[in-house]
Amino acid sequence: MKAFEYLKKKGVIIALAVIVLGVGLVSLPTGGKTEMPAPAPVSEGDGDFSLAETEKRIADALSKLDGAGRVEVVLTLKTGTETVYATDKTESERETSEKTVTVSQGGNGQSPVTLRRVYPEFRGALVLSDGADNADVRLALLNAVSGLTGLSSNKITVIKMRRS
Repeated sequence: MKAFEYLKKKGVIIALAVIVLGVGLVSLPTGGKTEMPAPAPVSEGDGDFSLAETEKRIADALSKLDGAGRVEVVLTLKTGTETVYATDKTESERETSEKTVTVSQGGNGQSPVTLRRVYPEFRGALVLSDGADNADVRLALLNAVSGLTGLSSNKITVIKMRRS
């Protein structure tokens, strides 16, 4: 009994109780499975890639850089856009068949279930700019295109635009 009184005065009992409660709470099950959310449905035209539109958007943004002036951008692609559809695979002793999963669109027929879209990879970029004769402007254009496209600086060429 004296030992209990001594430990009580020193606060050891409270500290031990807190530790035991903490360990007990941490070891409790969280109470459920974590499930991956279903892929979001993709509507027609959602996420379509247009090279011309991408070039125009980048050129418009770059032309706003101080000293850049008029800007034109030409991008080349390494890969094209790819859409991956859900498939249903059936195996039997003799054969394996795989067919695309479709969903009904009400009275509009069937459409395939899109799992993901893989967007194109860029191969290189050419940037034509009025202000490309200035090294600071050239560097800013190079860094901006690199950041927007993921291209390394050795795959981006920045040159001065001809006066017209």
